[in-house]
Order: sequence, then C-alpha cells, then structure tokens
Amino acid sequence: MLKKSNAEVAEDLLKGGMHLWNAGIFLFSTSSILGAFEKFAPQTLFEESNAFDAAVSDLEFTRLASEPWSRLNDIFIDDAVMESTPNLSVMPYGGSWSDLGDWQAIWREVEADSEGVVTSGPSTALDCKNTLLHATSGTKELLAMGLEDISVVAMPESVLVAHKDRVQGVKDVVTKLKAQGVVQAETLPRDYRPWGWYESIAVGPRFQVKKCREPGRCSFASVS
Repeated sequence: MLKKSNAEVAEDLLKGGMHLWNAGIFLFSTSSILGAFEKFAPQTLFEESNAFDAAVSDLEFTRLASEPWSRLNDIFIDDAVMESTPNLSVMPYGGSWSDLGDWQAIWREVEADSEGVVTSGPSTALDCKNTLLHATSGTKELLAMGLEDISVVAMPESVLVAHKDRVQGVKDVVTKLKAQGVVQAETLPRDYRPWGWYESIAVGPRFQVKKCREPGRCSFASVS
C-alpha cells in the first residue's frame, strides 16, 4: 500500500474536523516546563543551567555564559518536550491570527494601497503592484519601478529582493551566506550594549571606525 503524500494527509486532516493547527503559543508554570525538560531533554536543560550558573552581570544586563550555550542543540520546543509530555491541554482559537513568519505575511497584514503596494521607511514605489517595500536606512531611499509580486527589504547591511512566493526561503539564503563566510549572515552593523549602542562605519586590517550612542548624549565616533 502506497503511503499518502503530505498534501493528501493534510486534506484528510482538514476534512475530518478533529485537528487543530499548532500556533506555537504555550503557557506553563516554571516547575512544569523544567520538569518536562528534565525528563525528555535533560542535556538541553543541563547546558542551559550551566549557562545560567556561569552568567555574569553587565550593568543592568545578565549575560549567559557563551560556551555551554553554544553546545545547545538547535531544536524546537515542540520536538524537545511538547510532543512527549502527557499533561497537555489544547485550546481552540477562532479569531484572526498570524505569526508574521515571513515578509509575505507582513504584506498580507499591513494595509496596502489600491495597487496592493505596502511601503515602510524611506521607500517609494512607481507603477508597482502587489509589492512590499521595507527600508530601514536613515540615509538611503529605496526606489522601485515596475515591480509586481516582489518583496524588497533594504537594510544598512544587506538587501533582499525576492518573489513573494519565495520569501520563506530566506533561511536557505542565510545558510549559504554563512557557508561562504559572509559577515552579514551572522552579525548586524549595530551592536547594543548596556550603555547604548555602536555601529561599525568602516573596518580595515588595522582599524575600525565606530559610531557610538549613549542615552542622553550625542552620537560620537571612535577609532580603534
């Protein structure tokens, strides 16, 4: 007997009316979740506890120890404990909901103009349809002409241009960039610290120019 495809299984679940979609929203007491991790994911709990026990105070921040934290497996809480623990209750929700998991979801949720164009930040669209333009730079204007069904996300460190049906593949692009050693895949230009933040303006073999900002003070540049 041939095994059903994922699409056929999904259709059967929808027609049956006995299944709910997991929205990924969980409520639990501290003792309950710690007990679940101790029983079903003890190694994860062990490394998390080590990271917390070796944490250091940095002004108003608590910084977890990086070494034990780096040894944690990349695993969803569903896989780690929720699918194994027996004391679960599911609550149905009938209202509108979106986890805003990709730029397509953001385009759907934000009010668009008569041509289906959504813009945010310093961006301008000309003769575009069903398009998302999202810009965050304070010094650069995002301009788009003649685009249709496209998402454009322009940030100081990188620019994403993708068909709206492909925006869920961003994680695949990031994985490829990491393999290529591209710095933007893992770090952002603005680094937040307890005293404020700094941005790397220029980086060379023997120097780095930073723009720093402390709350209540003007921005200033430092050279290291």
